Amino acid sequence: MIERSLFREDHEIWRETVRRFVEEEIVPFHAKWEHDGIVPRELWRKAGEIGMLCCTVPEEYGGLGLDYLFDVVVFEELWRVGASGGCLVERNAGCRDRTAQHRGGEP
Repeated sequence: MIERSLFREDHEIWRETVRRFVEEEIVPFHAKWEHDGIVPRELWRKAGEIGMLCCTVPEEYGGLGLDYLFDVVVFEELWRVGASGGCLVERNAGCRDRTAQHRGGEP
């Protein structure tokens, strides 16, 4: 693998957290969710508890205030296992953007 200098140490620590979450909470159940056509609400709650949702939203609005590369780490880890859960971040970002529109442009 080509070494990348894009990510800092804190991104790689985050990657370890996300990877563990994906391996424990998504991989074992992904095929069933695909078959059923639904992801349980509990997964969203668990993802929120560890900060995978809205991590780029400023802290004053309930997010973690992190840079976009933290979302990229989530994307990469979901894609690494072939999970269709990229929507976890994409939909979350869409909700964040719509909320920003209602607040006059603030995230």
